Amino acid sequence: MNSVPSEVKAFLKFGEFKDLEKFKNSSVYFGKAEHYRELEKQIKGQGDKREGAVTFPAVKATLYDKDGSGRICHIDGPINILAVIPELNRVPIFCLFAVYDKDIQAGKIVLSKEIRSTIRSHFPKANAVAVVKNPVDFNHRLTDKWEYAISTGYNVESDIVHYFNLEGYDTVDPSSGKVVTAVDERYLDYLRISKAYNVKTAYKTLFAKDEFFQNEQEYRYVIPKALLPDGQNGVAIKANVGDLIELENLDEFFDRMT
Repeated sequence: MNSVPSEVKAFLKFGEFKDLEKFKNSSVYFGKAEHYRELEKQIKGQGDKREGAVTFPAVKATLYDKDGSGRICHIDGPINILAVIPELNRVPIFCLFAVYDKDIQAGKIVLSKEIRSTIRSHFPKANAVAVVKNPVDFNHRLTDKWEYAISTGYNVESDIVHYFNLEGYDTVDPSSGKVVTAVDERYLDYLRISKAYNVKTAYKTLFAKDEFFQNEQEYRYVIPKALLPDGQNGVAIKANVGDLIELENLDEFFDRMT
């Protein structure tokens, strides 16, 4: 469990009133990584093809049948490969928007026009916002003080989401002189430092996303061991957080910022 950074002053959850009322009633909905990958086919912003996957560079690549019986093809690189990590497909994820110092003016939450536009675009059905003004207490209640986590023995991992250029950028390969698409070195450093290549800590890839999503300013909760069954997109779990949540109409919330 990570402590909430001191610069995080509040959490926000955007959505429909009917769903956020459940949140207010202490029902926290976790969606699984695999579901969010599929969701990108409908709307990129809520969905992300990289959930539960890792992007890495390769000089060359050979594809085989999944049973290893034969080679399908060989690719001369350099290339970037998006590899899904099966162990992460069923991991539950809960996401919030983190309000930082920069988002506070005269003691009030004031999001930039760009961020407000992103929220409207990425969450077109949202008509409400849940405001959590005490992120530290919320974090404790959803991690080390959470009855669900204590009773099951599951660790709940929480952290800010780190954003990188995962689509890649054009650069010249010094060995061949060819223009190739390179992976953000900061991302590769993050994978190495967090040991995300290890199966036991592979869940840390869930805290890394493409820069396309950076205006969502995510803070995430992940339960690596609580694998959801096939055919189930998510799970609602009771947590004693309702008294920390205030619901507002999204239009009115944004209008006060203009």
